[in-house]
Amino acid sequence: MLTVYTFTDGLGRTIQTRSPAEDPTKHIVTGTVELNRRGLVAKQWVPYLDTHSESYIPHTAVSGLAPPVSYTYDPLG
Repeated sequence: MLTVYTFTDGLGRTIQTRSPAEDPTKHIVTGTVELNRRGLVAKQWVPYLDTHSESYIPHTAVSGLAPPVSYTYDPLG
C-alpha cells in the first residue's frame, strides 16, 4: 500500500504533497508553494527528495533545494 500525504493551508489549498520514493527512508515532495496575500502562487519549488515524514516539513527546513520559480501578477490578477 502506498500512502501519500497532502498538506493544506487553513483555506484548504494544497501547499505540499509527500509520496513514497524507491528508498523507504525518503519521500518525493511535490507541489510545494508559497501563496501571496491574494491566494495566488508566488513561489513554486520543483519536486525534491526529503527524509520520510508523516508531518509537514517547510521547504525552509530543507537544505540544498533549487531556487523556486517566482510568479508575479498584474494588478488585475
